[in-house]
Amino acid sequence: MSLLTRLFTPNFVWSFAVYATGQPFPPDLTIEQPIKVFNSKRLRFFRRQPHTQADPFLLVDNETLFVFYEQMYPGSIGRIACSKTVDLKSFEDCGVILSEDHHLSWPFVLRADGEIYMVPESRQAGRVKLYRFDNLPNAISEIRTLREGKYVDPVLLRHQDHWYLFATSEKGLELFVSDNLLTGKFEPHPKSPITADLRFSRSGGPPIQNGDILIRVAQDCSRGYGDNINFVEIATLTPNDYEERPFQMSYFKKQNSWNRDGAHHLSLASFRGFSVVAVDGRQRDHWVNRLLRRPAFR
Repeated sequence: MSLLTRLFTPNFVWSFAVYATGQPFPPDLTIEQPIKVFNSKRLRFFRRQPHTQADPFLLVDNETLFVFYEQMYPGSIGRIACSKTVDLKSFEDCGVILSEDHHLSWPFVLRADGEIYMVPESRQAGRVKLYRFDNLPNAISEIRTLREGKYVDPVLLRHQDHWYLFATSEKGLELFVSDNLLTGKFEPHPKSPITADLRFSRSGGPPIQNGDILIRVAQDCSRGYGDNINFVEIATLTPNDYEERPFQMSYFKKQNSWNRDGAHHLSLASFRGFSVVAVDGRQRDHWVNRLLRRPAFR
């Protein structure tokens, strides 16, 4: 890459923030200040600062709130890192908790039958892999492959005694169904792929149960990667049928410096009487870092 190209091609970095609110489902994240911003916008003369801290997933265990997220440094592949808090005031860095010889992102975490699992994005490996925590948050091991193929942003959902896997491929948002998470085969759903519409065809966080309404969080990539998120109501979900409809569009206002150029993820958790919300955002990097850039920033 030439020097002129580096100077005049904008760089973007991804950061994330954590909010806490007394509302059960916050309709507008701009009404409060975040309690913590994990800001990736730094001068990186020695490449010791990550340019990506994104896809934050929340998990509560033993009165501790964990935040799992993608972390990436210039010239490196993505890894899964973690921070934790017991009081929503200070966050302890747990470091990198999962790394492979291929890029990892999207640390989707869930609890099922007394165990805690993670399904990160591992598209470069050509598999959707299920990991289980042996000791939260650092001891984690791969236990099975859910699907073969190059999928991004996988989401697992247990609904009425069946397991559903949402994952995006070149076909759009595909849906698979199984009767057992650990031993069952995830077969294509009769309505798969659900959609190829760029406003809805890539997941933007774990599903949200809002009263009687089941919401699917979708990235809006119609104006470019990671522009915003839309909420979609899942109206029907059975092993043989699926129906959804738009619920709320363009959720993020993108009024903060750290998310002014895009936002594509949201995760919720209940913790110490608060609804905790983790969201990420994109912003332009410092100009001088363009000289030091190594591919590929997103």
